[in-house]
Amino acid sequence: MERRILRYDIPAPKPPVDEDRVSLEIVRGRARRKLRPVAVRAFLIGSAGDCDLVLGDSRFPEVHAYLLRNQPQVTIRWLGVGPVLMVNGRAAVDSEPLADGDAIQTGPYEFRIRIEPQAALAVDRVSPIGKSSHSGH
Repeated sequence: MERRILRYDIPAPKPPVDEDRVSLEIVRGRARRKLRPVAVRAFLIGSAGDCDLVLGDSRFPEVHAYLLRNQPQVTIRWLGVGPVLMVNGRAAVDSEPLADGDAIQTGPYEFRIRIEPQAALAVDRVSPIGKSSHSGH
């Protein structure tokens, strides 16, 4: 008997730490976690159990769409099967570039993309004025 390799059997490569932080917020649709990190290059959306975001609706194919991280750009691509995918109220024709806050709708679901630039994540490691890391005089 041949074993089917599922996506979660293979560790997904993490994007480098110097890339933007990308998340998908579930605005409309049932979910235990409303914010999903997009920590892989290709984030699959569909009804298959090994998708990164599983849509619990039989109208959706196993893979309905995917988010693609190609630093510095994030795009979404609808594969043309199942309910139409809309970005900010317009039907997605091919690969659509996304910006922070863009609305994504398909069937009964609505999502919002969150992109936090790496520059905003940087921590200032400079000591406050008047403080010194050396003890003594």
